[in-house]
Amino acid sequence: MTNITIERKPRSSLVVTRDVIFALYLRELKARFGLYRLGLAWALLEPVAVIAILSTIKSMWFGDSVQGIEYPIFFMLGFMGYQIFNKLTNQAAASINANRGLFNFRQVRPIDAIASRVLLEVVIDVFVFGFLALGFLWLGFDMQVHNPLLFLAVVFNLILLG
Repeated sequence: MTNITIERKPRSSLVVTRDVIFALYLRELKARFGLYRLGLAWALLEPVAVIAILSTIKSMWFGDSVQGIEYPIFFMLGFMGYQIFNKLTNQAAASINANRGLFNFRQVRPIDAIASRVLLEVVIDVFVFGFLALGFLWLGFDMQVHNPLLFLAVVFNLILLG
């Protein structure tokens, strides 16, 4: 019989942090959408309802567009920008209390909990924004992005600075 020994290299702190953030991300994803069957539907229906109500009210009183931008597009850009910033700040602050029991493990730090929650919110909001944009394109709204890099820079700054 031969003894087989497996030599295990220690993981770097960056790899450990990445794995912790991914594990917390999966935990947050399951907590957000695992218990409620309508969790993902609510993430889509809330902005659709707000945009529909605001667009209907505004177009009944003031016409079809503001400065050449149709009201549904105008409110989608404004509401999604507000929602991204609002959810990021509120959820990041709440992530520390929600994961307080996990901080007993030396690998899990508060910044990891914040990073996983922020990552989840950004992924959800980008998905919702893409879904809304495709829906508006399908409905025939003019949604041309003439400078995609500038658009991405504005969205990135909106996420960071509000």
